[in-house]
Amino acid sequence: MDDFLTAVLNSMSTQLCVVDKNGQILAVNKAWERFALDNSAGSLAATGTGANYLEICEQATGPFCEGAKDVADGLRAVLEGRQSEFSYEYPCPSPVEQRWFLVRISPLETPLRGAVILHIDVSAQKQREAPRRSAGPSTILGEQASRPADQPAGVESWRALMPHILKMARCLVDSHSAALTSGDSESSLLQVELADGRWEKFTGLQFVASASCACRQALRSRLPVFRPAESAPMTLSKAHSGQPQKAAHGRPPFIHSDEAYICLPLHTGETTLGCIWLVNQANATPEQQQTLLNFSALAASAVECTRLQELANLQMNFLGALRTVDQAILATTSLPELLRLLLRQGIEQLGLCAGDLILLDPTGSPELAAWLGFRHSPSAPAREVVERLCRWLNTEALPAHSLPEALAAEYLRERGLEGERFQFTCLAPVYGGERLVGLIELFHRQRFAMNEQQHHFLDTLVGQTALALQHHALIQSLEEKSRQLEDAYEKTIAGWSRTLDLRDGLTEGHSQRVTELALELARRLGIPEDELRHIRRGGLLHDIGKTGIPDQVLLKPGPLTLEEQRIMNNHPLYAYEILAPVTFLGPALDIPYCHHELWDGSGYPRGLHGEEIPLYARLFTIVDVYDSLVSTRHYRQALQPGQALAYIAAQSGKKFDPRIVQVFLHMMRERLADPASR
Repeated sequence: MDDFLTAVLNSMSTQLCVVDKNGQILAVNKAWERFALDNSAGSLAATGTGANYLEICEQATGPFCEGAKDVADGLRAVLEGRQSEFSYEYPCPSPVEQRWFLVRISPLETPLRGAVILHIDVSAQKQREAPRRSAGPSTILGEQASRPADQPAGVESWRALMPHILKMARCLVDSHSAALTSGDSESSLLQVELADGRWEKFTGLQFVASASCACRQALRSRLPVFRPAESAPMTLSKAHSGQPQKAAHGRPPFIHSDEAYICLPLHTGETTLGCIWLVNQANATPEQQQTLLNFSALAASAVECTRLQELANLQMNFLGALRTVDQAILATTSLPELLRLLLRQGIEQLGLCAGDLILLDPTGSPELAAWLGFRHSPSAPAREVVERLCRWLNTEALPAHSLPEALAAEYLRERGLEGERFQFTCLAPVYGGERLVGLIELFHRQRFAMNEQQHHFLDTLVGQTALALQHHALIQSLEEKSRQLEDAYEKTIAGWSRTLDLRDGLTEGHSQRVTELALELARRLGIPEDELRHIRRGGLLHDIGKTGIPDQVLLKPGPLTLEEQRIMNNHPLYAYEILAPVTFLGPALDIPYCHHELWDGSGYPRGLHGEEIPLYARLFTIVDVYDSLVSTRHYRQALQPGQALAYIAAQSGKKFDPRIVQVFLHMMRERLADPASR
């Protein structure tokens, strides 16, 4: 960009310098340097980079003294924002002849907040004028400049570069306005992409260009077209055509019929960018025509380079957005959250204002799954509306479709979205295999046209959306299969438990009762809900080791001998051997293996002491003993609940964990006081 500006500035015959907000000269072109060396205006010979333009004007002597002070005042007014432009004509004697210059000062619309100062040689024009005007301050040219375009974000945006190119083009021919139109030599419909000066209000205007329109002629020939006012002879400039030609009709609607104008084509290689239009206040000299030709080539090159850089940055942003989506698909299990992320990336990266995502179930019924940017909460479209859209989509070839204006208006009305004032509606169908599973809808409150890169990004985003839906469906399927498998496990465990209880008729229902009590006690102890399933499984299987005990010992109607007791005490070891190979039962194994360990270390099979005993086993031991005491056995009658609780309380700190005993006693007293829970 710096090389471009340097080349353009040095190709100009107009003297130019750039000053900062304090009036210090930041840059000058070759014409300015030649002027400073050749003229005889005293201190103007020192007007180089680093000098202060305000000080130069205030220190001026000789014929330019009074005018210099006026110029200084005008520069201050522009720098302080009190004037949008300043113009002043002055005579400048040189060793050869008297010359006239027009000083034009315009604000520099960059973060520097400075100004551009042009010294334009108007001697030829002054010589043609009669009578000659005397030197003196002039009024500010034309109307006050309208509000400028948004501050440029830097050379990364060609739209931010164009206002500066238009301003420079205006300065080359002293034009009150400039405009950029898009289109190529075959285009019949042109659009004003940007305009400034008096034409600023025409930005966005579309107009039909005839085959003989100046822009189409300029784009075909790749040469500037100079058109006089309609009352004057209509010829194409000899400077570039080689011979006079009759100009075509087809004046743009923003140029008056009594105005001469210039149309500069912008070409780079095979790429057509459009045309710059300028009002030609006077016939352009051959030097000016050559300067304009050079300028249009350099401007087109700068715009194309900046546009390519902008596209590269856009692609990087798109890739970053798609990577974010990829990571979210892998990391997020919440479908609504994932769909909102997809929608947000689409809206933000394309620079739109709103969007929604509609999902279609296998029957075709629509559901509004996500939405962003609406002023009022939208609702899902009716099924028949979606079906009609789908039929229209099937006739199109692109992955994303901008609805025609009439169809878009009808669709927005049917959706109840007229109040949103959308000017752009785009639909992107999402397919899962051969079936249409959803629609991404994007909206904008201004007219909008997507370029090739944006279409490609949206197409990729549609694919990511389909992938997200498939990923979510797969996860749901796996979760459902996992639930089914876990349910099968639970039913198997319950079956084992009933089988164990049925082996001993007197203990039927014991495993289910102690498991329910253990779960209630665990909740009161603050054990998390996701751990309760391990307690449930362990409770139901706590006596599975008794499958290894002979019937003559397990079902003996009287007290056991020492040898028989030794055999019975092996059932926790048998439980461990049976259950340890079953991986998913690992967390539940503490209860079958350790529910006969006692707080004082007198239990079996390992003689664990205190908190060496796993928590699940410590709490289960209490409820297991309680249920055994209140149940009839071969060798004794059942105790009353109060008697059993008294025994548990007496063994607190001996056989049982005292903290758990307190919670258990409180729980059981509440249950016994409530007849419904007995």
